[in-house]
Amino acid sequence: RAIQKISPMIVNSMSFFTRMRN
Repeated sequence: RAIQKISPMIVNSMSFFTRMRN
């Protein structure tokens, strides 16, 4: 499924934004 491929990208984006915030 494409969702399985996109899921990791979303998690990576969230962790990236969290890093920029701190």
